[in-house]
Amino acid sequence: MEMKLPLVETRLLWDGRVCIVRQDDVEVRLPWRPPVLSALVMEADYAPAVRVQDVRELGCCRRDMTAAEAAAVAAWMAMFIGAVRVQAQLVTGG
Repeated sequence: MEMKLPLVETRLLWDGRVCIVRQDDVEVRLPWRPPVLSALVMEADYAPAVRVQDVRELGCCRRDMTAAEAAAVAAWMAMFIGAVRVQAQLVTGG
């Protein structure tokens, strides 16, 4: 099933199978759990512009991310998207 995301500039969405990471003009789909999330996290949605920052852990209901979890996701996304941009520049020569 294709995940459809509302256009939000910054978002991490993990549905247990696929992770979509979007920041500004870059979107990457990953077939694995982002390493910033614990192995217990079955689903995560981080979209600070629309005040969504929640996770669902194994055997639990959905809950808000802690401030530390949200900060870790934001930092990981910045690092990851930065690396994607550098790689794209190397490949395209730009």
